[in-house]
Amino acid sequence: NHRGHYLHGEDIVLSYEIDGRGVLEHPSVDRSAGFPVITHRLRVEPGETALVLALAETPGERSSFDETRAGSSGGLGWSLAVTGWNGNGEDPGSYAACASVGGGALEVDDAGRVTLMIPAAKEAQEYWLLRAGGRDKGTLDGLRLLLTNLAERQLPPSPATKTHGSDDQLRWGNTLTTSGRLGDQSPYALDTIEVPFDNEYGAWLRTSAIDFFDDGRAAVSTLGGDVWIIHGLDEGLEKVTWSRYAAGLFEPLGLAVVDGKVMVTCRDRITRLHDLNGDGEADFYESFYSDIDVSTSFHAFNFDLQEGANGELFFVKSGQYTDSDMGGAVMRVTPEGEAFIYCTGFRTPNGMGMSPDGRPLVGDNQGNWIPASKVSLTREGGFYGVFPAINNGGPGEKTREDFDQPVIWMPQRFDSSCGGQLWVEDARFGPLSGRYLHTSFGKGWMYGLAIEDGEVPQGAVWKLPFQFDAGIQRLRQAPHDGAVYAVGLSGWQGPGGGEDGCLERVRWTGGKNLVLKSARVLHDGVELEFSGVIDAVAATDITRYSAKRWNYQWTRNYGSAHYSLAEPGRKGEDEVKVLSASADGARLHIRLENMQTVNQLAVEYSLAPSVEGEVLFTVNAVPTPSAGR
Repeated sequence: NHRGHYLHGEDIVLSYEIDGRGVLEHPSVDRSAGFPVITHRLRVEPGETALVLALAETPGERSSFDETRAGSSGGLGWSLAVTGWNGNGEDPGSYAACASVGGGALEVDDAGRVTLMIPAAKEAQEYWLLRAGGRDKGTLDGLRLLLTNLAERQLPPSPATKTHGSDDQLRWGNTLTTSGRLGDQSPYALDTIEVPFDNEYGAWLRTSAIDFFDDGRAAVSTLGGDVWIIHGLDEGLEKVTWSRYAAGLFEPLGLAVVDGKVMVTCRDRITRLHDLNGDGEADFYESFYSDIDVSTSFHAFNFDLQEGANGELFFVKSGQYTDSDMGGAVMRVTPEGEAFIYCTGFRTPNGMGMSPDGRPLVGDNQGNWIPASKVSLTREGGFYGVFPAINNGGPGEKTREDFDQPVIWMPQRFDSSCGGQLWVEDARFGPLSGRYLHTSFGKGWMYGLAIEDGEVPQGAVWKLPFQFDAGIQRLRQAPHDGAVYAVGLSGWQGPGGGEDGCLERVRWTGGKNLVLKSARVLHDGVELEFSGVIDAVAATDITRYSAKRWNYQWTRNYGSAHYSLAEPGRKGEDEVKVLSASADGARLHIRLENMQTVNQLAVEYSLAPSVEGEVLFTVNAVPTPSAGR
């Protein structure tokens, strides 16, 4: 059971548990003998279970001549064991030599393994183990000489002395300084914070996830394994500083600040980072949850990290192109670090969100068994379309005839690769507060998202007027200013796919320009709600509207063509007649002919140069007249 690891200056101390006994291990390399000797300083916690540590085994299938020898150097005793050496001084063969210094007797068992017996004990026990090997007898003689000379040295410090952070040494003492560029749009502006791509650490800043501390500092992870703490995200963005907080994580694609601690979703685990001495750098990388099913596939990412209503955490695993038994599953992790499968059936779900009542949203991307990009409001035990996630049989194996429908489908032209979602709570975000936002890794766009959370959830989505510098995938609302910050990395949009990373801010500036706040399906059409009063005369002109609809086919093929609803099986889209339209203050009612359930309904409107756009709906159920306006 891996507990994590401590950093102390340039030293690393591993922390793990075996049969209930905690172990601290400080690995190192000793070169005083003129060749590298691998060393391990161990501290084993008390326990009633004896442990056997195997240090080496006979290399290959060679016959072996084994020796064990004990000696002392002053008051410092040692035990030496060799396995695999054939005793020939000219050609000793491949061998491994191990020593235990200051306590602990080594043995060579019947299988040719060098072992150390760690007895049950009521007090902690400490060992210093050394290992070397090769084909040169001189290496063995050199190790023996090293052992006899240890009287002139002291045992290395206990690993327990290195578990509180270094007192006088920062690993990354220099901060990086950038600034921001303010946008001038109204009623929402897009501000861009410069990312320090060219930096003294040679760090590749492919920004992958973001969250905030209560004081307004941001924590941002990178795909290469870093976490950076960012100061200066104030109104003017004149001086923004980046401090490296952690490094060496395994492709993190999710981050959350929980109870003041940064928690990061990696391919192999969720890591909780601790700054033990308050110097601004993480000293303990706690293995909060070790993933029990890590795939060897290049595509086997763990995506996002969202905090639930009861303190649990959610992330989602890749489904296709992985060899994971839990591929495509949303995982629920308890506050104690115990994980359960919440739902299954996702392909490449690069992004999540949470509903106000604590249900995960998941964005997934077009591919095998996924007709088009989509966002699903999940339920526990649900299945969302990709078969390898439930039987690991590959995209050709099919075991059922249905799946839980998403709240919204989106064609490739609209979102070619989904990112995450955000429920915006803070009223300082203006008319779009109390609403969902959606992001696109494929386009570098942000969207308004409305969900009708009835017996059959369904929704609507529309593009906001921004082009981000990269494919955005994670977003958070900041506690200090109420703005929404987004990060992402090079996606599919534009020439070259965008920048390697980005940190950008959307803030409400006020002004009179209307913004679309929400949209929903009615029994006889759709309703759009704006942030202010609509021109009632323009609203009644039906030439200002158009509508069409189509279905997708759920097959093992990569994505789906558009199929007619009127003529099932025919490729194409159906025009939908606009019967009438009217405005009531900020609400626009567009009446459409023959409302039906359909995967995709697209409605375009143009009421004024600044009041125009397209809204996409997914109609999983047509409301009854009493439920509509």
